[in-house]
Amino acid sequence: MEDNTPIIEGRHLFKKYVLHQGDYYALNDVSISVQSGEYVAVTGHSGSGKSTLMNILGSIDAPTSGEILFEGISIKDYTEKQLAQLRNRSIGYVFQSFYLEPNYTVGKNVEMPLLIAGYDARERKKRIQAVLEQVGMEKHIHQKAYMLSGGEKQRVSIARALVCNPKLILADEPCGNLDSENTAIVMDIFHKLHQEQKTIILITHSNEDASQAERQIRMKDGKILS
Repeated sequence: MEDNTPIIEGRHLFKKYVLHQGDYYALNDVSISVQSGEYVAVTGHSGSGKSTLMNILGSIDAPTSGEILFEGISIKDYTEKQLAQLRNRSIGYVFQSFYLEPNYTVGKNVEMPLLIAGYDARERKKRIQAVLEQVGMEKHIHQKAYMLSGGEKQRVSIARALVCNPKLILADEPCGNLDSENTAIVMDIFHKLHQEQKTIILITHSNEDASQAERQIRMKDGKILS
């Protein structure tokens, strides 16, 4: 990848839903470009299209029309297997609702992407330990996920997102279910990741959280305002 090639780029993205009362555009001609190492916050009220944008950038969903390029390569004609590999190896996801398996241990939750990627047991153990230390959760490695607080669960989900050393981290309202103390902890983790040149796209309705990014993109009614 050349230095000036964006890590992720969306070109003229539309996402249309056909409803009884007429067509609804969750995204309406959205174009976005993020360089490697950038920390970008996408803001807007509920219904602005920001989570739809994240899902499409992360290949969780597909646009009705338009194109996504990852490291300069269009993923438009990727097979489901290719998209799954991209999600597993190159993109780390952090969601508001954590999506941990409650009866799995912390270590097992973090291990899941590594098992999918095919890492051997020794490498899995090393990576799990490293990312749990990174988020301050190494002492909880054998604890079941259902026993954790909300803030602890989110730190584990960040560790899971990091464990395959992704090129892009997508965080959708990561502090939406957290109190102010845990929000500060999570946002500090993102700050440190940015200092390590990780590429982060943060979806948030919080102006305070968005202010910690180096660039902000505002959305309204499925369009980018700035």
